[in-house]
Amino acid sequence: MRKRISIALGIVTLVIVGVALVGPAPPSRIPITGDLPAKDVARILRLVRAEVRRDSDILPDLSWDCVRDLPSALRRYRSERIYSIDVLTNGKVWVRTVSDSSESYGSDYYLRRGHDGWQITESYDWMPSGIMTVEPTVLPNEARWTE
Repeated sequence: MRKRISIALGIVTLVIVGVALVGPAPPSRIPITGDLPAKDVARILRLVRAEVRRDSDILPDLSWDCVRDLPSALRRYRSERIYSIDVLTNGKVWVRTVSDSSESYGSDYYLRRGHDGWQITESYDWMPSGIMTVEPTVLPNEARWTE
């Protein structure tokens, strides 16, 4: 039993060191629509990134299942990036995240400044809805079959 725990902790340590060596991706420029002071932008980014980290379920506990799922949780966390920040007319701020792999799904976060600073008031996951349609393809004249 003690050997299993040592092996599990060793694996977790190796993964954490590996992630630390790779490090976070350099921050890209995020388009901001509306007026928002730099301090507010920094606080909003910190809140949303913490929420994305929580949603990724990175080691919620130290069970063997969580250790086994750690690589996929880290991949999920690393694939999400903040896409845009929009200041809405009702005093809220809308932050959209997308998946780096396809940008076809992500999350929306709505924040409002309260007495204790910025707080996330709503969050939604989004993805394409409905059935994707493909335009009919017409082959060039040489490739058409004639009867």
